[in-house]
Amino acid sequence: MKHARHFSIQQYADFSLLSLRKPFTDSPDSLQALLVPHNKPVPEGYEKARLVRIPVRRVVVLSHTQLAFLQALGQEESVVGINESAYLPDTGFCKNPGRNGQRCEQCPGGA
Repeated sequence: MKHARHFSIQQYADFSLLSLRKPFTDSPDSLQALLVPHNKPVPEGYEKARLVRIPVRRVVVLSHTQLAFLQALGQEESVVGINESAYLPDTGFCKNPGRNGQRCEQCPGGA
């Protein structure tokens, strides 16, 4: 965290607050995400922050880059959806319309 410039994390006893500074050119000054364990209550006073229960169990990836990071961590089973899977070769997710990115054992190569 010594060299982080565009985000900060404040840690509290039962949750953490992730602040992204100017994440997009036309975005507000910052976006916040409240990182709360599944077994803890949501703290009051952070209504504008996005709630993320941790550890994250299910994700949707929007790019091959995001998928590659999850594969490197051995967490591809947590992926429940992919945007434009036709552009993601060898992912093991169905490229057929109507499957919504679900794994498909009937497709050649599992995809």
